[in-house]
Amino acid sequence: MRTNIDQIRATRTLLVLAGFIVLTLLASTFMRDHVPAPALSAMAVGFAVVKVRLVALDFLGLRHTTSPVAPALLAWASLVLLVAFAASVGSHSFCPAAI
Repeated sequence: MRTNIDQIRATRTLLVLAGFIVLTLLASTFMRDHVPAPALSAMAVGFAVVKVRLVALDFLGLRHTTSPVAPALLAWASLVLLVAFAASVGSHSFCPAAI
């Protein structure tokens, strides 16, 4: 019985992960002309953090453990994504004439 529940949870997590991937693609494709680039970058980083959390907790099996690995993975991924976001925002011009 437990295996069936685990399979259902894994399938549900995979569907949610696929949904976030589709949301990221749709947002970057259809919203880039209507939303400032830093806002799109922030949205993509938020989606990425959620995806990392899903993979770390569900696919790596760290959801119901007290191991320090799960928080370390989430902190590391958040730091990398924060640096990527800062680089993305720093590369855009915020001059009103450019908008």
